[in-house]
Amino acid sequence: MLTSPQLRKLHKALLEAFSLDDFESLLQCRIGARLELLATPGSMQSQVSEVLKVAEQAGWTHELIRAAADARPNDPCFAALSEGLGLGAEIRVGGESATPNITECKTGAKLPEGFAAEPWREELPAMEARVCRVEVGGGIVGTGFLVGPDAVLTCYYVVEHVIQQEVSPTAVRCRFDFRQLPDGRTEGLSVRLHSDWLIDREGQEPGELDFALLRLERPLGAEPLNPAAPAEVKRGWVHLPADLPPVPVGAPLMVLSYALGGPLQLALETNGFIGFVENDRLTYRMSTQPGAGGAPCFTSDWKLVALHEKRASADSDNPERFGISAAALRRKIEKDGHSAALGHASSSESDTGSVLATAKPPKPKRVRNVDDPQKDRWGGKSKRSGRALRVEDLLAANSAFTFNAVVASTDGSPLVGPVIFHLHDSYPKSVLRIHKIDEGNRAVLEEVSSYGVYTIGAQVKDAQGKWIGLEYCLSEVPDLPARFMNR
Repeated sequence: MLTSPQLRKLHKALLEAFSLDDFESLLQCRIGARLELLATPGSMQSQVSEVLKVAEQAGWTHELIRAAADARPNDPCFAALSEGLGLGAEIRVGGESATPNITECKTGAKLPEGFAAEPWREELPAMEARVCRVEVGGGIVGTGFLVGPDAVLTCYYVVEHVIQQEVSPTAVRCRFDFRQLPDGRTEGLSVRLHSDWLIDREGQEPGELDFALLRLERPLGAEPLNPAAPAEVKRGWVHLPADLPPVPVGAPLMVLSYALGGPLQLALETNGFIGFVENDRLTYRMSTQPGAGGAPCFTSDWKLVALHEKRASADSDNPERFGISAAALRRKIEKDGHSAALGHASSSESDTGSVLATAKPPKPKRVRNVDDPQKDRWGGKSKRSGRALRVEDLLAANSAFTFNAVVASTDGSPLVGPVIFHLHDSYPKSVLRIHKIDEGNRAVLEEVSSYGVYTIGAQVKDAQGKWIGLEYCLSEVPDLPARFMNR
């Protein structure tokens, strides 16, 4: 059961993120329920209220939150709810276990220095979707991750018995999206291997890289992350870099894995990187558990540095681990003639190889006016690059007025969400993302209430997909009564 504040937060987030059709699709595809069987006809608000009531009574609210977080992976509200309820990856900080809630863990401990809060909210759900549990014959043997549309990278030893033809490849499953729900039920997407399943590999002998590149039976990384998600939101894959990012000694590192057969764990180590050893291996301090072999090892800003391999010694108390250089793996795979299997990050994408990465907007400029914090942070114009920010449906009362803030396309090109509205800092929630696009060209933030005038900021993509800023001062609203102007 959710608390009343959590239910109110979820209710508001669902209204902002989904149209009625998308919401119904979400229920059908992920929950197996039809909206007309759950809710009486009415407004979107009444429909969501009725669905939440039924979900709480039937015990599937947690599944609804996780489905919404998958469908809108860049929405911070769903991410925060999912994390706060323990539906995302378990966080292990230097051997301790905790679930993060933005910048703090449930235990009250701060996230380690060097791990900014914002990347957790925007990138972790996307990365979770690319990591899988590798199962052989029903047993859990390790972890893998997508490095191309249908290519999963893992360690050689994870699937050695299959490569040596001791076990049939038909017994292998790559299970994505596996989670342990509060009532003990599990879920996940199990994908078989292709008939031509082994793309490349190298064993564990001295001088070898201990990896296996497996081909799935379908291009999962190029498919929508969720049937109810927008078409452009693909699952994506992790990009194997040609060169490693700078990793100084003592740099923070993290490993995302399915350990001990349970749900995802994200191991964090602030003083992680130790150095390089022969055979293109890295050593680092990390608190990982059995089953983590084959997992991706990242820097604190999600740059891939290594394929996580194993402990550096048999001593279970030794925190030192081995990882195989991601750049060395790419060189080997390309040398063997299999570069086509790897996903390539275009110039408009980040090294995560994710369409989602292009959705991250630039950070705003510093506040110049403490009384009107959004003024001059977004370029000073309400119209530019085929986009316009305006106010509609003004309704003035004695002490306050309400309005709809609208960002619209003015050049005929379709508007692509999310559109991000920035209100005055005095609002309990001053930054709001709108995913729903009306008629393909309008994003509406409905029923904003104010006691006085201030500047609204907005971030939106132009026709070329580039983020631009807009701002509009409420003093420019036609027919706004003069009594509000000096407030």
